Parts: sequence; C-alpha cells; structure tokens
Amino acid sequence: GCANTSYAQMMDGTVNAWGCNMHGDCGLDQFSERVPLPTEVPNLKVSRIFANSLAHHVFARTLDGKVVGWGNNDHYQ
Repeated sequence: GCANTSYAQMMDGTVNAWGCNMHGDCGLDQFSERVPLPTEVPNLKVSRIFANSLAHHVFARTLDGKVVGWGNNDHYQ
C-alpha cells in the first residue's frame, strides 16, 4: 500500500494531486496505487484545500463557498 499524497492549489483555483491514489485520494475518476506526476483534479476550482494524506481523504471549499470531499469514506467523512 501507499500512504502519501500531495496537493497543490494553483493560482487559478485548480488543484493538482499526485502520490497515493488507492482510495481515490487524488480526486481522479480512477483508482491506482500511484499517480506519479501532478495531475489536475477534474471539474474543481477551490479557494482553500484541507488535506490529510495519511487519512486518505481531502476536503476543499469551492470558489462559490461549497465544501466538497473525496477519497476514503470508511468513517463516513
């Protein structure tokens, strides 16, 4: 398994993710052990990202103020 995922919020509000994706950590439409290069999370522009890569889930506040999340949901996050 893997445990580390990285996120970068870009100036235009898009988010790039790379690293562990076993639980959908990278917000992509597929699950894989690793995403080796920064890859844009589709259909997402945020004002803030809240990440805990060891918990395998992420939350973000979109530009219109909504909160979205992705990744592992084993405790109903």
